[in-house]
Amino acid sequence: MRRTRRQLIFYLVLWIIVISGIQPEINTQSPMLVPANTSPTKLVDSNIVSDGAIVLQDGFDASLGYNDSLWDLESYGNGSVSWVDGEYFNMTAERHSFRTLSSKDTFSVGHDVTIRMSMREDEAVVCVGFTNTTPTQWNYLFYNDSLYFEEAYNTMLLARKIGVPFVRTAKILSGFNQSELHTYRLVWNSSVAIAYVDGIRLGAIGGEMPSGPLHFKITITENRNQITEGWLCVDSVEIKEHTSMKDENPPFITLNSPGNGTLNLPGETIEVIPVGSDEQLFWSWDGSAYENGSEPYGITLPETEGLHTLDVYCKDGYGYNNWDHVRYVFIAMVTPPVLDTAWCSSPPTIDGVIELGEWPITAGKSIEFVREDGTRQSATIYLGSDDSFVYVGFDSPVPSGHDSRASLILNGLSNGTYQGNNVTPIITAYYTKGSPLCWEGYDELKYMWEEEGSVHELKLEPIPSGFLSFSSEQGLKVHYEFRFPLEELGAELGSTIGLALMLFPTGMGVHNLFYPIAHPWDNALKLANLIITQPPNTLLIQGSIAVGAIGLVAIATYLGWTKHSKGTQVLEIESESIQRVKSIVESYDKIGFERLSQMTSLSETEVNDIVSYLIDQKGVDAKIVGEEIVRGK
Repeated sequence: MRRTRRQLIFYLVLWIIVISGIQPEINTQSPMLVPANTSPTKLVDSNIVSDGAIVLQDGFDASLGYNDSLWDLESYGNGSVSWVDGEYFNMTAERHSFRTLSSKDTFSVGHDVTIRMSMREDEAVVCVGFTNTTPTQWNYLFYNDSLYFEEAYNTMLLARKIGVPFVRTAKILSGFNQSELHTYRLVWNSSVAIAYVDGIRLGAIGGEMPSGPLHFKITITENRNQITEGWLCVDSVEIKEHTSMKDENPPFITLNSPGNGTLNLPGETIEVIPVGSDEQLFWSWDGSAYENGSEPYGITLPETEGLHTLDVYCKDGYGYNNWDHVRYVFIAMVTPPVLDTAWCSSPPTIDGVIELGEWPITAGKSIEFVREDGTRQSATIYLGSDDSFVYVGFDSPVPSGHDSRASLILNGLSNGTYQGNNVTPIITAYYTKGSPLCWEGYDELKYMWEEEGSVHELKLEPIPSGFLSFSSEQGLKVHYEFRFPLEELGAELGSTIGLALMLFPTGMGVHNLFYPIAHPWDNALKLANLIITQPPNTLLIQGSIAVGAIGLVAIATYLGWTKHSKGTQVLEIESESIQRVKSIVESYDKIGFERLSQMTSLSETEVNDIVSYLIDQKGVDAKIVGEEIVRGK
């Protein structure tokens, strides 16, 4: 089976990731002499914590279920709190409700918390960790300056928020059932946050951390438009002072960004954080000689197209001869992917529903969306155009929640810059469409422009004439359709524009899907190229023909004749291919595209385009039914 270049790259990525746990041969002339450790570290004692002083402890065995001298309970809407068999404390929340247990005391950087809990969220969201004093209300993801566990849509995260406006970083924690009781531990250090589940280190986030003081909160909220109930069961909470990283089995390395296995622009900075090291990193691209340095490390993706592997080492910073080694894989996109639209002789109906035969067969394109963590998701999108509009349709390829929405960027320029404005033509448009149940605030039409190296976005008013979008629920998924006028992009038939697609299926950032590269709103070089197709070619000849009442004009490239009236006129001389297809279609009551392709020595795509053109121009009396052309009676 013939494979495309994109497929080959994908399989190569998978192969390298599979073998990434294999220790490469270390150059004995280099200082890296210790075997690599690329798997999660299992501690000797699964309940090990730092030996700092205990500053909060609650076994949830009081008559209220929690010690009211330690906690404040905040409730809104339907739900409950309960004490189960004198052992566990339960909180539930129904739709448009929340329950929050907040510590009376506050804590600063240099603490860790161990909490034994289980949860079932359905459409709810659970957040447990350190955050500021902002009331919970609908800030169910906590607010500025937060460090916490988050569970929603069967995904457990370690998350950090810092700054105003906040920057959020999250890591997926996987491999366990959240609905069962587990011991979670969160280490809060000035330069790293570490997550353990049952003593196994499952994730870490490096870099600047909130300094505090912060409250410790246990929160469940259900703000979706669903009739569901989520619950959270807490067995115990213990917060200790944390004074040293020596107890965390150092050294180890964590990758902050970009995600392992992701597609990126050449020169992208690779943010690698060593934890518990001597602050020296050693790294090598594609097996080349090692470089080394201290922070800032200046590790950047090579400038050449394709797949690149990065090996990184660091040494223990506590006087031991311990080393850690990790291998990451990245893909550099020097040349953007190229797509083309299908000519729409009859425009698709923009109603959020795909009907059989509504889009040309060639409009369907198989692409790969990518998440920030490198996970890929195949999907079919639809790209069409006529002489006035470009049409885009696509499905959410994963089950979607109440927050589901999709975004589309169309850039009339193909020079890697955003130059939108609030007049006609717009040139660059950025539109976000919410699902049918999503808040209307997510229906936003903006324009984008670059200034002094930064990309800016502003609301586009008024809405361009002819612009249209719609979404509809399709089972557990959502379908989105868009129509945008070509003149607002300054685009003509045959020209190339920029395209990016984004899906936000659940409202959780780690589930967001991008094409072709994550976060295309910050750099126009991240866009794919979209060619606006031209209609099937015709040759126009103007002249004065005087050959009697009925003239017969020979078409040299076709064994047939076309009748034209007497006089001065425009003659549409059709190509041999169009004439051949027309002649065959008119000879059959019904014929399939496959058979027509064989008889004309044209591809099925070419045949489909020509038939669509002939029907649109009333050159034949026929219609397309599935994979066949049926002639009118």
